[in-house]
Amino acid sequence: MKNISINALATILLCVSAHSFANELGEPHWTAICKSNPVISLNFDSASGDVEADDMSVTLQFSQKKIGIAIQPKLYRPIPLNGMKSVCDKLPAIAIGKRYLLVLFGTDDRPNLDRIDAILIDLERQELADTNVAVGSYFDLHHDLHFKIVPSGLRAKLAQGWLKHGGSDGPENLLLGWKTILVSNGKISSRWEKPLPSAYLEYAAP
Repeated sequence: MKNISINALATILLCVSAHSFANELGEPHWTAICKSNPVISLNFDSASGDVEADDMSVTLQFSQKKIGIAIQPKLYRPIPLNGMKSVCDKLPAIAIGKRYLLVLFGTDDRPNLDRIDAILIDLERQELADTNVAVGSYFDLHHDLHFKIVPSGLRAKLAQGWLKHGGSDGPENLLLGWKTILVSNGKISSRWEKPLPSAYLEYAAP
């Protein structure tokens, strides 16, 4: 009886641990609502319902039109706004004039640092104008990420890379910097405000 009890307890603990890990990774199905003109939604759906499968697709939904976004299936996550005023409820997003909406979302890129991907939506034509995968990377969604609105884009505080000879890949050896994500002529671009020399970095983030 004792062995059965121990085995049952081990099974319960394993199930709880797996459930906690899945919750930490994120949700297999979630939606961001954007109060743009027109109002749209972005739907993130795992084909298997398993967040560890990295098989999420992204769909852009207008009132009478649905567009599948042609990006690699991954595990995609909401991004805490950390005080930023955003057009979307779960993602950093700003209107670029009356025509475009710039939206950022988180992407699990394990074993590397998680990354920020960006899409540009043409609200007038109701279509996807541009995608820019890996505009930046981050270590911790809640503490590292900060956003500021600038003309024609956003400034984001992101990970530049790991300090060379830092001795570990912990947050204490992660170098952060401001990156500007801009929209011009219907295209997304990004650049570091103060690029670090490669001599300082063990690993350079995008």
